Amino acid sequence: MAALEKKGAGGENPTRRTFLATVFKLLLLGGFAAPLTAFLRFHVRKPPKLVTVAKTLKKGGFIIEPGFIIFDTRSGPRAISRHCTHLGCRLNYNEESRQLVCPCHHSRFDLNGRRLAGPARRSLDLFPVRRQGQGFVVSI
Repeated sequence: MAALEKKGAGGENPTRRTFLATVFKLLLLGGFAAPLTAFLRFHVRKPPKLVTVAKTLKKGGFIIEPGFIIFDTRSGPRAISRHCTHLGCRLNYNEESRQLVCPCHHSRFDLNGRRLAGPARRSLDLFPVRRQGQGFVVSI
């Protein structure tokens, strides 16, 4: 019968005191785990980059830049990222279909940046844009 008794790590029988000490240590370690994890996962965001576009935008028109495209809409100018959310390929604007199309894997997006089709799983990023004189300032 004595051989069936459960032995502790040091060979002694577990007692209430060793059990509570182990539970306390686990709770103490768990109390530090969440803040430690949050600290290790924290990253400082880069400040936004301001891009000045010194071009005029015709009514209902668009301006294509390397990282974004600006559309004239009823609610004002809208700047949409030109980087596909699938693998980052630079999107092209198809005037006929009025869609942004990825040349790599054929994801398609509407003029609001919403995903329409293709392997991309999320919509495009929209950037704050404001008029400045005859041009625009885009915060990317």
